[in-house]
Amino acid sequence: MKNKNLWIIATVVIALMTLFAYGGGGGGDDSKESSCTRDTTTINPGPTKLNINILLDLSDRIVKPDSNQVARDTAIVGHLADWFTAQCKSWECGDDAGLQYAPHAIKVLFYPAPQDTSVAALAAALVIDGNKLKTGTKEKKEAIIHARDSFNKNLGKIYDLAKQQGQFHGSDIWAFFANGDVDIQCVREGYRNLLVIITDGYLYEHNHRILNGNESNYITDPVLSNPNSKLITDRTDTIKGDLEVLVLEVNPHNPQQLPRMKSLITQWLTDMGVKKAEVWQTQLPVNTQTVIDEFLKQ
Repeated sequence: MKNKNLWIIATVVIALMTLFAYGGGGGGDDSKESSCTRDTTTINPGPTKLNINILLDLSDRIVKPDSNQVARDTAIVGHLADWFTAQCKSWECGDDAGLQYAPHAIKVLFYPAPQDTSVAALAAALVIDGNKLKTGTKEKKEAIIHARDSFNKNLGKIYDLAKQQGQFHGSDIWAFFANGDVDIQCVREGYRNLLVIITDGYLYEHNHRILNGNESNYITDPVLSNPNSKLITDRTDTIKGDLEVLVLEVNPHNPQQLPRMKSLITQWLTDMGVKKAEVWQTQLPVNTQTVIDEFLKQ
């Protein structure tokens, strides 16, 4: 009888251990939480880490009559910031855990770098790097959640300063690629590298102009009128790593020159070794957002 009782007790203990092991006694929430670990080899293996870069052409295009360009630019930046936040939330276990642990990065660039200290200080705030913000902190979570508001607020101040000063030196987008800055600033190993360039398409910096026959490092109306014109590809190698480039807000003075402008920029980016390149004209913000969404789809 004694042995029989011991056998019964042992059977009950084993049954209870099995029940708890499969979550029968742990409650739904505790079981879900226990499965959400930081081991990326078992949770969503091989997730895509994102490196989002936005290069802004801070030229006189932002003050052209009836262009409403500032609102268009901030709408684009805001939309990209929202996408960044959404991707962070969906990282690994999602929601709060994603905000705490996502390694994604987003930043706004100006090239050449702003010399004005006020503008430079504001530009420094247009960066969120999930790898540099301490994991699991409120600081990281808040930075990601408020990305759109923070970026648009600081970008608006930069545009206001540029207008007040009346200094529009353009953006040397050509040199950004030719000098290799694009490799340093926009390409990270193990990431999906994205570069969104917001410009009217006139790649022009008044202190840096090169013309060699039909080839130049800028785009102007005479360049567009020349059927043999071409942008100089001045690199000893192609861009290191995979880079996807989306050019938005292209707006030639003569609408009939739009195909030529798009062709010049697209061919140049391809020659530079860009993995994927698209060039789009300025249009209603809602339509531009659709273009962005389609481009971001893998």
